Amino acid sequence: MLVSCALGHSPTTAAFNSSLLENRCHPLSAAKGFQLATAQAALQTLSADDGPRRFLVADEVGLGKTVVARTVIQELIKRPRPLVVFYVSSNLNIAHQNRGKLLELLPTEDEQNAASAAADRLTLAANPKNRPSNDKLHLYTLTPDTSVPMSTSNSAPMPRDSARGGHVQMKKLIAFSS
Repeated sequence: MLVSCALGHSPTTAAFNSSLLENRCHPLSAAKGFQLATAQAALQTLSADDGPRRFLVADEVGLGKTVVARTVIQELIKRPRPLVVFYVSSNLNIAHQNRGKLLELLPTEDEQNAASAAADRLTLAANPKNRPSNDKLHLYTLTPDTSVPMSTSNSAPMPRDSARGGHVQMKKLIAFSS
């Protein structure tokens, strides 16, 4: 998970802990302690006035990167301007499935629809017609095949995973930007 954003203030640790524990009570969240710790580290790093504007979380499949992302998004959508999230997953089925999990943070179906980008390719995101209109969240779900160049003309092709008969794939990359 790659996190990139700019915040104008540094919330207190008590505020983080209270809000993150509330996320644990969300019926679909069930964030575990290590996921909450990761989300808190991301939020504290991104909230530092002089800190970096990116945060990377990488882990094995099924260990809760989407839960961490949802926890971070839950905090960052409280800001007065929309949070832009680029959720890159190994295939569109997974991206669309997890898009639903991330959009559950918005209370109504209309808000969820307004937050979801029509663009499923990074090049289409530049078109204003494809941009979300929600005032809290702009969520783009993409795949490496459609949006991230995996090789260049000056480099060798991506390594192949012969056991799976295909290219080695990036499992998830989640980017937040403001």
